Formats: sequence, structure tokens, C-alpha cells
Amino acid sequence: MPAPEENREELYRYLMVKNHELRELHLAIGPEAGIYLVTQIPIQELTVERLDELVGATVTYVDEIFPTAMTMGLGSVYRRRKSR
Repeated sequence: MPAPEENREELYRYLMVKNHELRELHLAIGPEAGIYLVTQIPIQELTVERLDELVGATVTYVDEIFPTAMTMGLGSVYRRRKSR
């Protein structure tokens, strides 16, 4: 997500708690203060099955964390879509 413009302290606290709960991936602050979900695995562990697991975990974590993080950090420009 882009660098937060609002509620930084509250957002970073939320992300630190979530970071502790994550498996295989972790949240990081990039050089321009954007928030990233990243992973590193040794090349010898890279298989189709392993990649599938990581992509699935990424989708799950983004679905879980992104809406709340965006609402907290960029609430004036981000609005959640209502489910139909």
C-alpha cells in the first residue's frame, strides 16, 4: 500500500501485531514509506507447489489486512467497497 498519510502510529501498531501472526511472509516498510508484504525462500525450495502456497498465503493476507490498513492510513481517499 502507499505510504500512510493518517493515523501512522495506530496503523504501524496494527501492522506489527499482524506481522507477528503471519507465516512465511512478513510486512515491511519500503524506502518510500510504502507498506509491502514480502517473502524470501531459497531457490532450491522453489517448486510449483511451494509457489502455489505462497501465492495463496499472499492473497489471504492481503484480503485480511489491506482493507483495514488502507482505512487506517489513507481513510480520506480510500473507501471500502460494500459486498453485494
